[in-house]
Amino acid sequence: LYRRADLLAELLPDQLDSRKLQTALGLSSQNKTDYFMIVRHWIVLDTLQKMVGTNVVESSNIIDNWLMHDALASIYPEKGIIGIPGDNLPDLLCCMLSHKPELIPDEHETHLLALLQTLYAEEKMHFGRMLQFDERHHKIWFREHRFSVLMAWLTLQELLKVGPTDKETPETVFAGWVEAVETIDMQAFLAGYEIGELLRIKA
Repeated sequence: LYRRADLLAELLPDQLDSRKLQTALGLSSQNKTDYFMIVRHWIVLDTLQKMVGTNVVESSNIIDNWLMHDALASIYPEKGIIGIPGDNLPDLLCCMLSHKPELIPDEHETHLLALLQTLYAEEKMHFGRMLQFDERHHKIWFREHRFSVLMAWLTLQELLKVGPTDKETPETVFAGWVEAVETIDMQAFLAGYEIGELLRIKA
């Protein structure tokens, strides 16, 4: 998995229209340090979570079950990385470790929206902390940059899962997901960065 993440870090900068995605993933940091830090932490936590398997029953992620939030937050600079404060980076990891719906083939945009709906339903605390939910007038608003970062990392997870088929090149695979992320970013903008409007739910 780490090798694939490394390969993706090499190939993604060559993909057209992927600059925003690269920035959100930390690929623009010196030596891609921010990217690889989060990748390593996610892979280790994901591996541990799979090892304990059914023992993780109190919540959907190992960070909550093993009370690791504060310990993880202390690893990161207080000001954070990739534009996310250190205290919220464990929330990003919780979202990455959460239950995911089955991949919908060739329906990248639909799948990403399904991921967001699942997070809202099952990981609302971490999802809300990551996006800095602000509830006013019976609506829930969220932050643009935080949303872009979350979408980038959820997309990375899908890219690491799928890979190219025999008839596809990595560039073709990247293009489909980059386009899907751009579409969802535009939908978030048109929704006024309000979660109920974006996900068509009653907040």
